[in-house]
Amino acid sequence: MRSGSAFGRVLGDAGIHLDGEPESGDLCRRVKIISPVAFCELDQRVDLVENFDGFTENDATAAAAYWQKSKSLAKTIISVNREANSHRVHDLFGNDPIFLSRERYLLLDA
Repeated sequence: MRSGSAFGRVLGDAGIHLDGEPESGDLCRRVKIISPVAFCELDQRVDLVENFDGFTENDATAAAAYWQKSKSLAKTIISVNREANSHRVHDLFGNDPIFLSRERYLLLDA
């Protein structure tokens, strides 16, 4: 769970809530990181859906279902994906009117 680790370092333990942890404190002020199963069961709006490699590492049908669910829940979707897989996010969703901004960067290992 890379994003959980990154958010934990920036926000501290009190700033995040991981899927499966007991609910305590003010959850509406915390970043919630949930599993794909919990995500598919959500029926409430969220501020942001963040996805790392999920769209391109799943088959196109699963990626499309995840995309539709993301659009139904959040106004903003941030997706960071490799382009070396069998399909790219742009190939899957580039014609969707909600796909407003796309940027490509070459990432090099340090």
